[in-house]
Formats: sequence, C-alpha cells, structure tokens
Amino acid sequence: MQKREWVNIDAVVTAAAEQMEPSQMIKLDTFTLWDAMAALQIMEPRMDNGMRSLPTGETKWTVSQAKSIPSFSVDEIIGISDGLVVKLLSWLSGSHLSQTLFSCVLLHDVHACKSDLLRAVLLAFLKIANKLKTLIERARIAEDDEFFGVLPFGLSLADEVADTEAIEGLQSIEDFLGNELKLIRTGSGASTQVFEKLIFPKSCDADSEKLTMIDALMARVRLLRSYLSALSYITRRNMGSAKKSLNQALAQIELGKASVGLGKDMRVAFDVTVNRKLLHDSAPRAIAECPTLEAAFTDLQTMITEMLEVVSLPSMGFGWDDTLTFVSQMGMRKVQPSVIARTILYLNLTHSGKLFGKTTYALALTQSIITAYPSCAFLFTSADGVVKKYMTEFANLVAGGVDEPQRQQEGSILERVLLVVCGFNRALARRNLAKLGRELETIQAATEAIDSALHEYLVTKGLFRGPSQVEEPYYLSSWIYELKFHILETYLHMGFELNLFSEFEYPTVLWYMDHVYEMHLGHLNRMAVVCAGDTVPVLELLWQFQQQRDLGGASPAINSSTGGPAAKKKSGHSNVKVLSMEGFVARVASAVKSRDLSESMLVVRQLIGRGLMLFSFGARKAGFLQIPSFSAYSPEISYNHRFKLFMSMGSPSVQPFSDFQTSEAAFMQLTVWELVERAIMFFSEAQTLIEFVTLMKARCVVGFESIASGTGASPAAGATSSSGKDEEEELRCLLDSCRINLAVLSKMLATAKTADAVMDWKAALPVASDKRERVFIVSPRWAITIHSHESNQR
Repeated sequence: MQKREWVNIDAVVTAAAEQMEPSQMIKLDTFTLWDAMAALQIMEPRMDNGMRSLPTGETKWTVSQAKSIPSFSVDEIIGISDGLVVKLLSWLSGSHLSQTLFSCVLLHDVHACKSDLLRAVLLAFLKIANKLKTLIERARIAEDDEFFGVLPFGLSLADEVADTEAIEGLQSIEDFLGNELKLIRTGSGASTQVFEKLIFPKSCDADSEKLTMIDALMARVRLLRSYLSALSYITRRNMGSAKKSLNQALAQIELGKASVGLGKDMRVAFDVTVNRKLLHDSAPRAIAECPTLEAAFTDLQTMITEMLEVVSLPSMGFGWDDTLTFVSQMGMRKVQPSVIARTILYLNLTHSGKLFGKTTYALALTQSIITAYPSCAFLFTSADGVVKKYMTEFANLVAGGVDEPQRQQEGSILERVLLVVCGFNRALARRNLAKLGRELETIQAATEAIDSALHEYLVTKGLFRGPSQVEEPYYLSSWIYELKFHILETYLHMGFELNLFSEFEYPTVLWYMDHVYEMHLGHLNRMAVVCAGDTVPVLELLWQFQQQRDLGGASPAINSSTGGPAAKKKSGHSNVKVLSMEGFVARVASAVKSRDLSESMLVVRQLIGRGLMLFSFGARKAGFLQIPSFSAYSPEISYNHRFKLFMSMGSPSVQPFSDFQTSEAAFMQLTVWELVERAIMFFSEAQTLIEFVTLMKARCVVGFESIASGTGASPAAGATSSSGKDEEEELRCLLDSCRINLAVLSKMLATAKTADAVMDWKAALPVASDKRERVFIVSPRWAITIHSHESNQR
C-alpha cells in the first residue's frame, strides 16, 4: 500500500481567502449545512455531535423482535414502566424525543404489542407525552425545539387513541390487579380472563412476594391513570378535578419510590440509536444523559407538586399582589422540572380578560390599591360624577396599556406583567421587562396628571378624605410607581441570575441597585406618612429594639392606643431582663401588616446589597475586580449602556456616571479594613431583620401547602400567602448569605492583626466547586464570583 504524504496548503488557503468576499465559501458539493453545524462544538450535551459506542456484549431488541415477544412478566412490565419514567423526565429537560421516550423499541408500534397489560401502559405514556407536548406548544414559552413541530421518523404519540379510551384501559388493569390480589390473599373470587395470566419471575415463589410485585405494578398503573386524567382535566380548565387527580398521583409516587428495585433491568428494550438504525440518513446526535430512577421519581414528584400548586390557585381567591408574588417565585424556580407547571400557569393565569378567568383586572387593580392605601377607598365608592370620570380614565389607562390598539392585541399592562414574569425563557423575560418598564413610565406620567386634577377637584369641593390636605397623596400614580420599582429591581437581579455582568462591574451594579432600593424605600415611607399619619412604622420600632438590646437595656414598649413607642430609661441594674426577639415579635404582632413584611424584605435585600457593595469595593482595593486597562474600554460608555433603561426614565432619579465616580472615589479612600468593617455592620443588620421576618411569617402567615391541600385555613384566610416553600427557601438563603459573608469577612479581619495590615483574601474566601474561583453569595439564586488570582485584567 502506497504511503500517503501530507502537503501543507496553508499558503493556498490564505491566498484564496484574500480574494473572497464575506459570505462566500469554497466547499465540495457533498458538504451540507448539517456538516457545517456538526463541526461546531458548543459544549451543550443535547446539541453537540457524537455517538457513544454501546458496552461490549450488550444486545438490544429490534422493533421487529419487540413486536414478536408473546408475553411479559410482572417484573419486566415494572422495569419497562420505570425506564419510561426516566425517559419522560429526560425528554422534558430538553433532550431529543428519539433518544428518550422513543428509544424504547416497544413504542414504535404499540398496537402490535402482544401483552394487553404492557400495551395499556405504553399507550398511557404516549398519551401523557401527547398532552404535555400539546400544552407546551400552546403556551410557546419553552425554549427547546424538541417540543415543537411534527414528530420525526414517522413516530406517533397515539393521536388515534382518545383520552377516555386510554384511561379506561388503565382502570381495567387496576380492577384486574385488584381481583388478583384478592385471589392470592383470600383464595376467594373468580379469576378474570380480560388480560393474560400474570407471569412472575422464578425467584418469586411466596405469596407475599407476589403481592408485593402486584402492589408495585398497581401503584405505577394508578400513577399513570391519575396523571393522564389530571392532564386531560387541565386542558379543559377543570381545575377542581385536576387537583383531585394530582393528589392521587402524588400518593402513588411514594409507593413507586418505595418499590424501586422490584422491576427487572430492561435496558435491552431501550436503544438510543434505534432511529439511526431505522433511518440511516438521520443526523447523529449526542447521546442524551438520563437521570437515575430515584432522581426521576423525585423530579416527577416535584413536577406534580408544582402542578398541584398551580391548579389550586383559581380556588384560593388570590388578588393581584399575591398573584404577582407567586408568579415571581415560580419564574425563579429551576427550569426542570418546573416547565409543565409554568406552562399550565401561563395558559390559565388569565383568560376571557380576567385573572384566572374570575376577577376582572379592573377589580383586581381596585382591590390592590385599596389594600396598599386604605385611606383612598372613598375614591372607588364616590358617587360624584367627576370623580367617577377620573377613576374610569385611570382604570382604562392601566387596563389597556398606553393606547387602545395595544390593549386589543396584547392585553392590559397588568396581564402582560404577570405573563412576562412567569415566562420560561429568563433572557427573553428580562428584555420584555425593560419594555414594560418604559411603558409604565408613560402610564405613570399620565396617571400623575389624573392624580393632580383629581386632588385639586376634591379639595375644591371639600370631598377630600385623608390625613392631610397639604401634600397631594398621588394614590394612583404611587401604585404604578411601586409596580415599576418591582419591575426594575427584578430586571437588575436577573442580570446576576443570567451572568450578564462581568466581575469588575459588580461594584457599579450594586451601587446603582442600592440607589434604586433607596428610592423605593423613600417612596414607601412617604406613602406610609400620607396614609398612617403619626403611627410609628414597625421597622422603626425594630431598630429601637435592636439598639436597646445591643446596649443591654429593656426594649421599647408598644402603646396600644397610638402604636408608638413608650421608651423606657436604661437601667443600671445588672438584673434587667433584655427582651428576646421572640418577645418583641409577640409584642408588635398585632400592629404588623403584610406591607410591613414586604418592606422588611426590601430592606433586607438593600442591606445585603450594601454589604456586598462594600465587599466588592474592598476586593477592588485589594487587587481583585479590576477595571479593564485596554484603551478601547470606556467606563462611562459601559455605565451608560448597562443602565440605559434607567437613563430613559424620569423616576427613579437618574444617577449619572459622574455621581458614581464621586462615590467610588470616596469608597476607595477608605482602607480595606474600614470597608470590611462596614460590610459586616450591614450583614449583621440584615441578619437581625431576617430573624424578625422569619418569626413574623411563622406567627402570622398560613402556608400555601395547607391551603392547597385543604388541611389549613380557608382560601379567604390564606389569600395573603404565596408559596410557603418559596418564602421559606428565600429567607433561608438570605440568612445563609449573611452568615457566610459574616464568617468570611470576620476571618479576613482576623488575618490582619491591625487596621493597616494586609488581609489574606485567598485564605478567607470560600472556594467554588471548580477550584478556580472564589465565591460570595448574594441571594438565593445568584452569586458573585471573584477570581483567586490577584489581578483581573481583561
């Protein structure tokens, strides 16, 4: 054989490239678009090209072989069912359908399966996949293209089989298995001949073992029937029946998890390359990574639990504020396995122009404003014609967006805020949040004009009812302003969540975020004064209590008549008992409102943000998070680009780059020791406030789960609560953030014996899992990382 000699053609290629225009390409006729795409490795296992060879000696059934098998034992049916659960969850995470569900060769021709029991199970999985695919296609919020379009390779999700037929088939199996259980346990009853005789493995001799095997199979059949029934009800918006079926499915998952291992290993029935073998022209794909059976059952349990939360919402009487809180928390949950719950929420959140199809957005708006500002309730009940005209103008403005065509095409601004916040694609959601922020800016300006004209008319006619006539309360535009703050703060947080900010931008973004928080709290304080007069805010009482506790004296008491503090003089005696946080919470609980807790959470985020801002400035002064030094980089251009959305708004007030430079210079004049000390102070204050909020929520708020399951308070009593688990998780993560950062900062101070000593940052910062970065946690779902090398030049 002649030896090949390789020739260097770089010079030829370079010369050819110099003569080519953009978009031109030299290629063979056989070089296709697929070849070009396959040459790119994007480090995504669901997309990158590649074929794994099967383990040596492992055989797989062909489709023809699978169709010819006359019968299956109980443990084989359990094993195939468990394998399909794994494949279903893998598909929902975005893997290709042909490598997940349809890797099971038995699904390629279900009706040819000779086992009636197995055929009913296979049809159930196809129908479940069909219903899930239909829901996802209707919502169009999932970003994976595997859910959309015509199925490849001529595959089918059993469209020809009605839901009722598949459900009735599973019910027949349950009845049959129930009768077989009775026969084994009591020896009475007649064996039915509807299905083939049950076949047990040779090792299963004792009746107790057979009973356990049948119970395991029945649990899986009931799970499939309940889940398929729930999906069928959901597509018809019958949420009450869907809730009942989902509860039944959850009960069967526990039984399924308890019987993991009873099924036979049926890898022979699953071949990830089967479609490649059937159709040789199909493009090779990376082999999908599937979870373990235990993980799949856990994910399925989480998915059904979240679906149960969503279908319970219409019966809970949620208003606008509670719904916005819930969808915000749902939007931040892990994508998988929340994709189905998020899809159902998106489809049923609003229909027929109403919230959950029950409450008009105009009524939801009225209820929210009155809840926020009780002193303005008279505006919505006034019989005066002019007042009615202004209130109708406001309702139409908010219900219809900026103009009438937009209302007809896209729905109200309230509706679109909910749909955007709970959307699947977080990057697209952030872009849409920017659009909503600009639209709210326009609505706020128009609402301020309505507020001014309305206030002038009320004062002139002597109709104004409020704590003060000197300052215009701006009730309506203040509500819009607060909604805009929610949008803007979410927009900034999602920048961290999506890793949009470079490390050197952390001080800048945290500084601007602190400004937004400060403006938001200033707005809340102004409205508290307008609505409550001289009542002392609960947060003020908390700071007084904290100060007294730090000094070792008694805490302020609560005057029941005015709500104000009755300060006690500090005692010099050592036997003075200092009130605990639990005691303080018990004392002020009756005065705390839901808005106090919301404001407290806002202050928590601001305090943690301030601590991190000082931490990041300290890191910069210590040599980390350095600004790029190359000539093309302009800090001012980068700043204006990063906060372009805020620069286009009249409120909150714009912070120009010069203001940031002034603040940065002031911070950089401090020593690292001083910056760290101040950061510790803010984290400590946040930790105290989190402790207060946690105790208050445990005392006053009814959890979502008890309401959804019907074991807790009535819907009306729990209407102010959102998902209890999400709230608990957020508080836990924020508290962990404070504790971790306090530990790190304290360790840093310990490495330097004096204020002018050098701190050992590398020793103090916790190391990330990749061993290459140092991490300090910011919030439940995003973290700041700084590289462990001393300089971060780019």
